[in-house]
Amino acid sequence: MKALILAAGFGTRMRPFTNTKPKALVPVNDIPLILYNLAFLKSHGIKDVVINLHHQGSLIKKLLKNGKSIGLNITYSHEPTILGTGGGINKALRFLHNDFLVLNSDIITDFDLKELISVHKKQHPLATLALYKHTQAKKYGLLYAQENQLVSILNEPVPPKGSQAAMFSGIHILNKDKIKVALNKAQPLKNFFCIMRSIYMPELKSKTNLGAFPLQGFWTVCDSLNDVQKTTKALKNKKISLRYTKSLHKMAQSIL
Repeated sequence: MKALILAAGFGTRMRPFTNTKPKALVPVNDIPLILYNLAFLKSHGIKDVVINLHHQGSLIKKLLKNGKSIGLNITYSHEPTILGTGGGINKALRFLHNDFLVLNSDIITDFDLKELISVHKKQHPLATLALYKHTQAKKYGLLYAQENQLVSILNEPVPPKGSQAAMFSGIHILNKDKIKVALNKAQPLKNFFCIMRSIYMPELKSKTNLGAFPLQGFWTVCDSLNDVQKTTKALKNKKISLRYTKSLHKMAQSIL
């Protein structure tokens, strides 16, 4: 399975760092944020990675190159104009095959990715979204699931009784053929669009099968400099334990 890391954003909540650098390269415990994603993927045997680029994207490419030095095969999807999550995925489809994993570059996570892949392959949905029961889930927007099925996004449609509320982790597996059909149905779409609002929400209302996976393990987002400081402190104090720490440090030593 190939993976797409979304790293094109402006990172406005990380200014002034992102005035001159991409959010994906903010140092978290002295290691660029995107390396956490790459080490996580590699620890699960995913070595073919596509990264979409826009804001200061050349700096990401300069650091990672083709990925060979860290044991990966990295391809880049360049966006002269930023396209959003939906547009970014759409543009990168030419590099992807069959089922593929998508994750946001501003997260740090550690869970059994093979379980997510297994759930997706059993159900063959348009997409399977990894959901996380965060203490501030309401802040990020609630999604509802029932028996590995997504049943509501932001209370549309009204979630049935007994469904479980969580937030979208920014990790999902998509089926290329089915997402292409959904994109065609949604035309005309502007170049910039959100995968959640423009594709997943209308598809769910149309009774399209969308999977849900409860992310059991560690997950955090580094969406602001305050998030980065808290995560760095937790890592230094060993309050966060990542199973791929050794691989992460080897990657960092290879390219920094």
